[in-house]
Amino acid sequence: MFEKKNICVLGGVILDCFVELEKDTKRPEKAKSPETGCPLYLVKEKNYFLGGAANVANNLVHLGANAYLISAIGDDVEGNLLKEMLQKEKINIDGLFIYSNPTTFKTRFYFPNEKELRIDVDYRKKIDENLENKIIDYYKKIRPNIEVLIISDNLTGLLTKNLVREIIGLSKNKLILYDPKIDLFKGTYLIKPNLKELKFLTKMNVKAEKDIEKAAYLLMKKAKAENLLLTMGKKGMILFAKDEKIKYPPICKNALDVTGAGDTIISVLGIALASGYSLEEACELANCAAGLVIQKKYTQPIEKSELENYWKKWKRQRF
Repeated sequence: MFEKKNICVLGGVILDCFVELEKDTKRPEKAKSPETGCPLYLVKEKNYFLGGAANVANNLVHLGANAYLISAIGDDVEGNLLKEMLQKEKINIDGLFIYSNPTTFKTRFYFPNEKELRIDVDYRKKIDENLENKIIDYYKKIRPNIEVLIISDNLTGLLTKNLVREIIGLSKNKLILYDPKIDLFKGTYLIKPNLKELKFLTKMNVKAEKDIEKAAYLLMKKAKAENLLLTMGKKGMILFAKDEKIKYPPICKNALDVTGAGDTIISVLGIALASGYSLEEACELANCAAGLVIQKKYTQPIEKSELENYWKKWKRQRF
């Protein structure tokens, strides 16, 4: 399905922690804190997963690619754990540097009544010029072997404007895919915002379809991007190219967990394009991957065999 291509992921990594809570039914007197009266819960299950750019790289490896991750972690327990997890997944971490920020660490608590609480350790201080230069030097080393560059912005302070401009400038004749947040970097093959990001980056109303189309083409022009893939959650995706617009309806409407779905989409786009699929086919595969991954709990990667079977099944049902 996919060839073993070399793909570089530049962006902020996140350690995702998911904590399932339960009431202490054996000791009902412990239902509330004796000090404050607040509800008390027991930890039923606790799991760690790779998030952000690390999740993109993890998906790429599980889809059959060689993933070269360029990022930074803090000199802390969370950073060490994240590094160990990356090594276990056989993701190349020669480009994983230490910086002054703590490792970005997000913990989600799931309560028995289906409520959810998220707590983030997330410092966004920009990296200094010294680390910028180290990253640029490393990218120059691996650049000849890289076929696709994925830039995944997760607001961790890694992606300074100077760094990204330099990396894009060094990536002529490479396919560059960019997943934006609040900054706009110019000169990519494809930009992949969601509706919220499209609205923020264009300052336009994006409720009506005609407004979405105007905003998408405006963003393409501002970003000097050849294509734009807009992800819209339950409404599916729309590909905007210079001469056409293609809608991809959602394949699965009953999502179990949408965490990290955008990471899965851009990783599938990257490996599909590197393997010779057309952009339309790559978006079709990415749409199938989104339908598959939102049926999984937490930020789990998808397997190449899973996607291949799911895509074949979807095509049979479609035709």
